[in-house]
Amino acid sequence: MPINLLKHILDNQTGSLNTDRVTCYRSTQHSAVVDGYYVYKQQDFIEKEWMFNDGTHSIILFANRQDHVQISTELKQETFESGWIDRGLQKKVYIHYPKEFEYLLVIRFKAQNCNSFISTYVKDSQNQCLLPIQCFFSDESMDDFFSINSVEERIKFLDSYLSCCISNDTNIESLDQAIQIIEESKGLITVGELTERLDVNYKWLERNFSKYLHFTPKEYISTQRFIQAYLNLHKDSSDLLALAINHGFYDYNHFLKEFKSYTGKTPLEYIAK
Repeated sequence: MPINLLKHILDNQTGSLNTDRVTCYRSTQHSAVVDGYYVYKQQDFIEKEWMFNDGTHSIILFANRQDHVQISTELKQETFESGWIDRGLQKKVYIHYPKEFEYLLVIRFKAQNCNSFISTYVKDSQNQCLLPIQCFFSDESMDDFFSINSVEERIKFLDSYLSCCISNDTNIESLDQAIQIIEESKGLITVGELTERLDVNYKWLERNFSKYLHFTPKEYISTQRFIQAYLNLHKDSSDLLALAINHGFYDYNHFLKEFKSYTGKTPLEYIAK
């Protein structure tokens, strides 16, 4: 997910999410699974933006079917037309915007109850963090979606369409509990402590995290710890050592190494950009 949208969502969890740049709509049918539908606009054109996944699945759709973006990783650059699916661990991933850019419509799913979200793409392309939108939409469904003009009607269509992708039969209580514990601790917990609290073995935990979230438990914990440090970096960057220690890093060099692994930049380089 584009980092500025994710930062806006996480910074405003207890307040209003609606601004000139972001509009949030809640699901009327699937509130247990869908965190929200977000319309994300750029106020000023930026050529590229860092992307980060904080542990859940998102489906991103463009305003127009022919719209496309370039998304680059360390290994390759891909073009995604009409939209894409965003999931799993992402490092040094950047989205490159075209100059003619209207908005992104983002379906953000909740990490808890993610096992209820059953779609064809869940079992496809196991190791890919970015998937084409065709893994979610058939050509006929895309025709129907892009024939709708208003954002509100598009969201109604998506909320109805998701009914065929969500199963109410699957319930993995221990997985949901694990996610809740990690999020409440803000990543300040070890895998060993987690398995002890849940009374489950590591293999079970790893298998279900990988299957439904496309993270290992350790990666998910590290992701939650990192995003909390990233958010606070923007609030106060005067003492990076204290920031690192307060968020569970051994020292500043540990934080620096992890920051570069996600963004490709040092914290100071990133702030100065």
